[in-house]
Amino acid sequence: MAQKPLSESTIEELNKQRSTIKGLMIAFGLLWVLLLALNVYLLVSGKTNFGLLAVLSALFPIMIPMLISLNKINEELKLRRVNK
Repeated sequence: MAQKPLSESTIEELNKQRSTIKGLMIAFGLLWVLLLALNVYLLVSGKTNFGLLAVLSALFPIMIPMLISLNKINEELKLRRVNK
C-alpha cells in the first residue's frame, strides 16, 4: 500500500501521524535510556553484555527516519497554517 503524499493529507491525518511518531520516538528513547543504564550497570559490576550493545546501536538509527518524518509533517503543518 503506497503512502499518500503529505500535501494530500488532511490536517487531522497529519496531526494523527505526528502524534503516532512522537509516541514511537518517546518509547524508543525510553527504551534506549533504559538499556543504556542497564549496560552501564553491567559494565560497572564487571559483567559485559555485547548483546545489549548491539541493541543499543540498532535502536539509534531507527529513530533517524522517524525524526525526518516528524520534521516533514511539522513543515507541512506550518505551511498550511501560513497559507490560511
